[in-house]
Amino acid sequence: MSALVEHLARQERAVASKIGAGLDVAKAHDLNRWVNELSADVGASRDASTQVMELLHSDITKAVGPIQDRAGRASAVHAIYGFYVEKARHDGLSTAQQTGKHMVYLLHDANSVLLYVGITDRGPVRLVEHYRHKPWFSQVCRVEFERYETRTASEAREKSLITKRAPLHNIQHNHGRQVA
Repeated sequence: MSALVEHLARQERAVASKIGAGLDVAKAHDLNRWVNELSADVGASRDASTQVMELLHSDITKAVGPIQDRAGRASAVHAIYGFYVEKARHDGLSTAQQTGKHMVYLLHDANSVLLYVGITDRGPVRLVEHYRHKPWFSQVCRVEFERYETRTASEAREKSLITKRAPLHNIQHNHGRQVA
């Protein structure tokens, strides 16, 4: 695992725990602290570290802001960090937008039960929609992403995962399963 991915995973645990305990985003995601630690852990320039942490901070603020439920707030943090970890694995510290990158995402609970499988080419924006509209989202503790070159390939993978693994909250392709 790269130093960047390790840093983000450590940061995710700390921030999700604090936000889940009721701290506001600004206190839980101390921008200066995380910029300093990212620069030290990864050896990145202060400017690059600042850009990444500001984007991450902005995405967390947007996602967590409207959520009152503590578990939902922590789940939103896990989802945003899941996206950034996946991005770090493929793009390093690049802050370029990922438009056109088709992704399948898998949402898991604390016991690794698969809750939902979906596709997106809009990264965390799609996950924010789930935070706001799905009452089960507060159960999410881990997010996985898989990238595909085409929408057709991501749709085929999504259908295959839903058919084989029967996630608790998918309706489409989840034949014969009673959705919770």
